[in-house]
Amino acid sequence: MIWLWAGCASPDSGVAVSLVAPADLAVNPYVRELRVTAEEPVSTRVHLTGASLDRTAIFAEPTRDLTVPLLGFVPGEAAEVEVIVEGTRTTRRSFHLDLPPLPARFPIVEVLALDPDAVEPGWTLGNVSVAQGGPSYLVLLDERGAVTWWWEPTIDVGDLRLGPEGHLWALAAGSAFELDWMGRGYRHWSNEDQGVGEWIRLDANGLNHELALVEGGLLSLENDEIEIQDFPIDYDDPTQTADVLAEDPVVLTFDLHGAVTSRRKLSAVLDTHRIGANSLDRHRGLYAWAYANGAAIDPTDGGVVVSVRHQDALVKLDPDGDLVWILGNHEGWAPEFEPYLLDPVGTPFAWPYHQHAPEVWPDGTIAAYDNHSHDPASPTFGPSRAAAWRVDPIEGTVSQVSAFDVTTTGPLFSAVMGDADRQPVTGNILLDHAYVVDEGAGPGAEVGWGEHWVRLAEVTPDGWVAADLRIRSELDAEPTGWKMYRAERIATPWAEGVGVWE
Repeated sequence: MIWLWAGCASPDSGVAVSLVAPADLAVNPYVRELRVTAEEPVSTRVHLTGASLDRTAIFAEPTRDLTVPLLGFVPGEAAEVEVIVEGTRTTRRSFHLDLPPLPARFPIVEVLALDPDAVEPGWTLGNVSVAQGGPSYLVLLDERGAVTWWWEPTIDVGDLRLGPEGHLWALAAGSAFELDWMGRGYRHWSNEDQGVGEWIRLDANGLNHELALVEGGLLSLENDEIEIQDFPIDYDDPTQTADVLAEDPVVLTFDLHGAVTSRRKLSAVLDTHRIGANSLDRHRGLYAWAYANGAAIDPTDGGVVVSVRHQDALVKLDPDGDLVWILGNHEGWAPEFEPYLLDPVGTPFAWPYHQHAPEVWPDGTIAAYDNHSHDPASPTFGPSRAAAWRVDPIEGTVSQVSAFDVTTTGPLFSAVMGDADRQPVTGNILLDHAYVVDEGAGPGAEVGWGEHWVRLAEVTPDGWVAADLRIRSELDAEPTGWKMYRAERIATPWAEGVGVWE
């Protein structure tokens, strides 16, 4: 591995400052690693300036050894980096960087609305991919909605988030990866060596959809195989049955040494003979009767809430894996599941349909991105929304706390994927409409865009659209368009408590 260095040491000050470039600038050009070493504890400030760049990063905690990624550059612009190290003496070092423009195939990012006084502080982390084959980029959008970092990894990343230690945690190729902004791999958890950092063997049948940091390790999903006898194989005639092989979704937790700490099979608690929209889809030759696509720990009791897409339901399992309740349309459930079905109370209220990315707020409120497709009460799909519900497990009821489907152009429909995250400072909801097919103006081809596109909308608790971004392509550039699996707002790109933006 070849590292590019720029830096110098000053014998009289006892301070050495250097900037290190990623090993492959062609696929990760917009980051440098700042390294400061000193004989005494020092604090550091970094000024980034350019034609449209003016940022200051402050690392106030005195230390003899500081190693942090520097991000926040502007594509296609030169940047001046001034590093000011303060201890007994003040040491200044300056660096010049020439940043390349965005790749020719990179999607177009359009800022439709942005209220800087109303948005959640920080930057937006996600992964954008050509909707049907083609490039895939990890991206970071700054407070203006502009691209400030991208990296094109060799594998298509799904779930992506920043850990408290400042590392990126990514789900890709059925494995969990710990990476950094420079593109280095530290560890990966998989049933076979992926060749990225240390391999930690994990006895799991391919991780999918979810990768969450939890106490003691990681939470994800896998699919086992189950034989279901007398499985309905016709949507219109449930008397048509056969013995079939099907996917059996499993909620999995494991520690950082690769030891599985819990394995909760959905076939053990749900009705394997209830078929919903898409339950007869085949994945690798197996019927996808349930299709779990997200899970979240309930901080109030240690249970887990699972999104079961093809059952159009969110289900709660207790810490032992037993079924607690089912939040979803009551139609088609066998009589033995009726005690678990939550009864809706209050208005307005709408069940989720083909939802994604559940989360549980600290007070126990259940939330999810509701694509809202295949609603039997509606002749059309959508609108897609962020929805939150409050469950009373004693009374067996559920009420709708909030639902947001607003954007600056009105409601829209995102066919698959999606994310809706409540923000800790403002209480805003960040919606990732991940795979939009219509936002009111008609299909993408009719307006000259690729077939699919992304909308990132941030909505305040009172329903104001604080920010709205569109990520798309021109029709002739990428006919299938772009998608974004999920999106996360991060306060800074560093480990917790290490640095702040001025």
